[in-house]
Amino acid sequence: TDKAISLMLAAFESGGETVTLSMLGVLAPHARSYGHEEVRRIRTDLGKQLKLEEGNPTDCGHCRRENGRVNIGYVSAFFHRRNWMKPVWALLNNHDRENFNIHLFADGPPDEINTEGGYVPHAQDTIYDVRKLGNRDLAKLISDCGIEVLVDLNGYSAVRRLGLWAAKPSPVTIGWFNQYATSGMPGIEWLIGDDVVIYPEEEKFYSERIVRLKQSYLTFQVGYETPDIEIPVDNEPFTFGCLGSAYKITPEVRAAWIRLLSETNVTRLLVRNKVLGEESHRKWFLDFFTSEGIDPKRVILLGPAEHEEFLQTYGMVDLALDTFPYNGGTTTMEALWQGVPLVCFKGDRWVSRTSATLLNSAGLNDFVGDDDNEYVDIAKKWSAPGQKDELRRLRTEMRCRLENSMVCDGAGLARNFEQIVFEMIR
Repeated sequence: TDKAISLMLAAFESGGETVTLSMLGVLAPHARSYGHEEVRRIRTDLGKQLKLEEGNPTDCGHCRRENGRVNIGYVSAFFHRRNWMKPVWALLNNHDRENFNIHLFADGPPDEINTEGGYVPHAQDTIYDVRKLGNRDLAKLISDCGIEVLVDLNGYSAVRRLGLWAAKPSPVTIGWFNQYATSGMPGIEWLIGDDVVIYPEEEKFYSERIVRLKQSYLTFQVGYETPDIEIPVDNEPFTFGCLGSAYKITPEVRAAWIRLLSETNVTRLLVRNKVLGEESHRKWFLDFFTSEGIDPKRVILLGPAEHEEFLQTYGMVDLALDTFPYNGGTTTMEALWQGVPLVCFKGDRWVSRTSATLLNSAGLNDFVGDDDNEYVDIAKKWSAPGQKDELRRLRTEMRCRLENSMVCDGAGLARNFEQIVFEMIR
């Protein structure tokens, strides 16, 4: 990531196009060599450039209320992604329809939004198919709908929509859910996080005003069928596991895993992701471990699978391992839901604290370290003889524990979120 950013930055400084700067904005928070100041500079530079190109898309100085309710809109290209959007469903499904009219502006297939176990439709909610609309036309639609509060759920995962935020498309604008650094967009006034992911002394690195939820900003809801929790086979070695995306497994992550395997002789590592479906990628990945003297039999590499089978993989894993500096989000939540605790640490930025906020809200702080050394030490401690029984006890209790914790308190999330919105309006 660091090398890619350096090359793109050089290209931009020598006359590259906006797309180069936008890709820099996407990658910057993931690069360890780029601190908070550099991330803010790159993203605010993009915001300034987009503002010059887009101009003020429409006059959004007015709004209207229907039956005294606040018109609140949500912009996303991913409403059809049931698994990824679990925190969004936790909010939307618990919104107070007596006080809010919900408007969903969808850049994905609207007919796939009402997937069983995801969003629960309400008669007064309105869904718009905006895939064919440019940013100016979308801003006009938002204004015509009288949207008083507009929430961006995309972040930098939908670069084409960043131009919507070149100017404020509604009187109150908020970034939430898929943000993990400043957006740099002049049209996003507020950013919602929590105490774990944004420290008070870091607020100066955000172009937005920061507001914090009382629980994890990624409170989630699982409303669809998932596999039963499985207990690993007794006579198998203690198994660490990671089902995170391949691009998150950085050289620093591999180094920590190699150290962990080197210092725990009777353990093994299971890694599963889409990239490992290719034999050439499996060989490339395995070579990092064998070159450091790790027996290849101790490294299990699996490719992609249908979602239920993918989740069943956790039945082979005793302890999950997070990635860094780009933590898991969905991956972390799914590991916990399948009964497997995950080891992580609080990094130096939001994107490196996503798992920590989830575990904190779930009451699993024993699995959160302060740095990558503690990350290895915690994993070693739990892999010691005699710890398997405790992990299995925790596994059998995990779903009940989660459902009774703040990390799954969708109603609490909605009430806190709504309170924040009313304060913003006032």
